[in-house]
Amino acid sequence: MKGFSKDAGSKFNLPVNIKQIGSIGEELRIYLEDYVYTYLYQYAKSDEGKEKVAVLVGQHIEQDGQTILLISGAIQGKYSRQEKGNEIFTEETWKYIDEKMEQYFEGLEIVGWMHTQPGYGVFLSSVDTEYHRERFQKAYQILFVVDSTERLDAFFAWNEEEIIETLGYFIYYDRNEQMHDYMLDNRVIKMKVQEAEQDVVVNIKKQDRIRRQDIHHKKLINMLSSLSAVLFLVCLLMGIGLIQNGDRISRLETQLKNIDGAYKNVVAQIKADKAHSVFAAQATEQYSATEVIDRVEPEPVITQVSKEAQEMSSQPVEEVILIDESIALSLHEQVEKIEEETVIVNESLDSSKPEPSPSVVEQPKPVVAEVDIPTQYTVAAGDSLNYISYKIYGTTGLVAKIMQANDIDDPNKIYAGKVLKLPKP
Repeated sequence: MKGFSKDAGSKFNLPVNIKQIGSIGEELRIYLEDYVYTYLYQYAKSDEGKEKVAVLVGQHIEQDGQTILLISGAIQGKYSRQEKGNEIFTEETWKYIDEKMEQYFEGLEIVGWMHTQPGYGVFLSSVDTEYHRERFQKAYQILFVVDSTERLDAFFAWNEEEIIETLGYFIYYDRNEQMHDYMLDNRVIKMKVQEAEQDVVVNIKKQDRIRRQDIHHKKLINMLSSLSAVLFLVCLLMGIGLIQNGDRISRLETQLKNIDGAYKNVVAQIKADKAHSVFAAQATEQYSATEVIDRVEPEPVITQVSKEAQEMSSQPVEEVILIDESIALSLHEQVEKIEEETVIVNESLDSSKPEPSPSVVEQPKPVVAEVDIPTQYTVAAGDSLNYISYKIYGTTGLVAKIMQANDIDDPNKIYAGKVLKLPKP
């Protein structure tokens, strides 16, 4: 077999009128001339059902780190035979190929081979792989597998030590006199050129549609994979955020509970202070009203009023402290009523009697019952000096003596638990 190589200094012009089939890789670009493509399918259809082989003729160039193949011719693999279930080249086949290379394709080289496997699809068999490694060892030499029954084809090329399927190729249209002459001298199917061209166009369109569908499916799968990854990241971030927010919410709930408990304690304390103040004020008003009544001159009506006030004010200390708000208000209303009646009585007395001279009027003195007076008293919650004086002495007139005996400047500044000294009346 003779080899033809391209001179390194010669120019290599890429075809312009082209049609893309499938996708194009970056490392290898294949350009297949239209006459060659048509002839290979005609050759594959002759003796339908039988496998055939052929060689691909053209040029190759390394340009900017990329291998470019320009396939401008094809030669039948005449005199081939079956071996191990596969069609292979024989010595007679190679002699025939060398002769046709010199006759029709002078200056070109063998850039690969073709193998037809009608009805079996386009795949790389182990026999083809072994034969390609043995006979087509150059890095740019390729294998073109054709299934003429299903109208499918694919290129396989070297990728370092492996042989893999390429993504696609170009069909270019050019004035190819060499292949045209070879086709005329080596007809394989007697049919009109127009029918052959239509058949080729249909086949190209079908393959292009299939490859486009595959590309679309791959893009769709890649897009869905990317979307799934993004959704996973979003869900992960949302989960982390929810965990952090849950911890913050728990801390806020604890703080709110503490604040609520403190607020309830403050409200309870305020209510207790208000209750003590109200009861102390009511007791003071009660005792003051009673003292005023005691000072009025004895008359039948006044004596009766004084007895009612004495009965109301002589209740035990425990009952005064535990009295509820409704009873306290009722007591306060009765005291006010008594004061009003007392004022009326005093006015009537003043109008009926001559006004005494200042020298004759005597200041009323506190009346203290003759009972055993304790020497000290422990202040209870809600107590006031007026209350203590009235409870011990039966009058509020000894408040000043109690303050003097205990060095108290302000009668309102006493507290529960304080022990007071009780002076003699």
